Amino acid sequence: MMEKYNKLSDFLKKFYIPSYVLSPDDEADDAEAVPSSPPESPIIVFINSRSGGQLGGELILTYRTLLNDKQVFDLGVETPDKVLRRTYLNLERLKDDALACKIREKLKIIVAGGDGTAGWLLGVISDLKLSNPPPIATIPLGTGNNLPFAFGWGKKNPGTDRSSVESFLEKVIKAKEMKIDNWHILMRMKAPKKGSCDPIELPPSLHAFHRVSPSDQKCLAWSCSARSKWSWNKLAQANRIRFEFTKGSAKHAYMRMDGEPWKQPLPLDDETVTVEISHHGQVNMLTTQNCKSKSMYDQSSSTNRFSDDEDEDDDSSVDKCEEEFRKFGAADTFKISNDL
Repeated sequence: MMEKYNKLSDFLKKFYIPSYVLSPDDEADDAEAVPSSPPESPIIVFINSRSGGQLGGELILTYRTLLNDKQVFDLGVETPDKVLRRTYLNLERLKDDALACKIREKLKIIVAGGDGTAGWLLGVISDLKLSNPPPIATIPLGTGNNLPFAFGWGKKNPGTDRSSVESFLEKVIKAKEMKIDNWHILMRMKAPKKGSCDPIELPPSLHAFHRVSPSDQKCLAWSCSARSKWSWNKLAQANRIRFEFTKGSAKHAYMRMDGEPWKQPLPLDDETVTVEISHHGQVNMLTTQNCKSKSMYDQSSSTNRFSDDEDEDDDSSVDKCEEEFRKFGAADTFKISNDL
């Protein structure tokens, strides 16, 4: 391990994390590569090896070649909640270690996968409720790649060679942080006498979906979490909002999360089905200079990119990239009638 570290370029050493910081099973010894000074931008890398065809597996090999292979994780082998719990428990154990403390302070996370994989990581970070949560950079390795696109990391699957990875890491060093909202969604209904109420379509941004009370046969309740890339206009002004569907009003509930559909069957014999959306804290994203999202705390940028009076059909100058962003942006397309 020491030999590998010594052969790394000065640039790659900026991201290197020694093994003993990551796990209590790897105690520092003479053979361990321990930097004399804290790395400038220490990272933990999560890659979904099943995303992007063969690209996920190739990307894992490249990152493990360039860095400490123990700071690069295959999400098909080990879940992020397990990895991060173990890492932060170990960092707490090393609270008197100066190098470990600096790494904890500067730690960043890179996640490679589709929107579902990225949403999974964001949900885990939110659920851990860390005092200093690490910001997250997203590598577009899925099909939609809406989340990486929104924060300037692009929509196309990346190259997996050394040059491409180093180019991405250069952007990570220069990236800025932006807070995004995390929403908790709860749907409550009675178990139907016939048929199933499992979702027909589920957005990838919902990182978890499970029955809250599986032993309760009279009432079913599901909970999940979603991310909002921008403020949701009127919804952003409320901490919690609740919808009710009365008996027989509809066979399905149609909702959209970050532009993705959620089609949910409703039991016909239930008096009332409720959907509750509540604010569930914030997480930090890393953004590039090409970031399309705008923070509500950034006074230099407008939060309403498309005005009500704008005639988009007559504007032939809107290119494909801008149009893609417009379709995806929840805050720009969500409008409430002035009559309400």
